[in-house]
Amino acid sequence: MLDFSLDFSTINHLSRCHCLAICAFLVPTNLLLCSAVILLTGLDRSPQVRQNLSVVGTFAALLLIAHVASWWIVGVVAPATFILPSLGLLCTTLNWSCVKYSAIAGYYIDAWVLSRFRRGQNLDGSLPTA
Repeated sequence: MLDFSLDFSTINHLSRCHCLAICAFLVPTNLLLCSAVILLTGLDRSPQVRQNLSVVGTFAALLLIAHVASWWIVGVVAPATFILPSLGLLCTTLNWSCVKYSAIAGYYIDAWVLSRFRRGQNLDGSLPTA
């Protein structure tokens, strides 16, 4: 009979063996989902869409934190093992802040965009071309 159970040490070993691939996927995923929630808040999209993206972003951030925890378990202490969980926590905080305080966040995002256009600049700070 086949046994398909995975124990905790096997999952940790798998996480450490494929660290580059996991980080190469989870870091941009966290940044893109967080940026999407901020953008949708600024565009005043429906709260349900923002909340769904926040849940997915929070799941990705928790995966990133769990991945780094597998390195902490074996005693690896490096700058990346502190930067990556901080990134996950920051993205989660921004996601849920945009969901919970969407009126306030939308006001500040709108004010930033409008201030750029009033000064005659594009969003990246450059001057518009003719």
